[in-house]
Amino acid sequence: MSAAAQATQPEAQTEAQDEPHVTARKRVFQHCQAAFDQIQRHGTPPDPTTYALWYAYVTHRPPGVRLEMDKLLASGRTLDSYEMNELYNAHLNQNKIADASETISKEIEHNLESVSQLLQTGIVQNTQFRTTLNDIKETPSNDAPSETFNSLLGRLVSESHKMSMASARLTEGLRDSQKRVQELNEELEKVRQQSILDPLTNVANRRAFEER
Repeated sequence: MSAAAQATQPEAQTEAQDEPHVTARKRVFQHCQAAFDQIQRHGTPPDPTTYALWYAYVTHRPPGVRLEMDKLLASGRTLDSYEMNELYNAHLNQNKIADASETISKEIEHNLESVSQLLQTGIVQNTQFRTTLNDIKETPSNDAPSETFNSLLGRLVSESHKMSMASARLTEGLRDSQKRVQELNEELEKVRQQSILDPLTNVANRRAFEER
């Protein structure tokens, strides 16, 4: 049987699998089996990348995978590891990269919100401390009881301690947030680098060429 004829077999199989009476769970298992059948039929490497491509092929999601693989099959070219990785990077890996970028961006946004809350808390505490100082700025007269001076001193010490603790928490929070944002930026750069390097040869791929 020719490669072109073989390529048409999953079409009917997929249509049969999409019948209304087939449960979603059963349909997934059918797609899995169809993907493994394609791996065996075409002798492609039995690795996760190849499986992901054949699964996308039999499910038509995304449709570009099936179109590209049908062209390769019709031309009689061998679907080796290089071809499969190129297809994966072009059609499937981009989704993974987009998901990773979105996750990292959300965490960066969350860190920025935490920083905003820390600063807001610091502003409130600073305002309270200033209010307290204004309340006790009047110096008691020399003939005031010693208890008055002791009470005033105790209040000042207490409020200064609270402000010192608040300042330490703010500094620590900002330092931790800065460190995490830096780590996230590094992760984002790694994801970007992975998207433009061929996983087999570790050299720039077509996406890197197009960006350049």
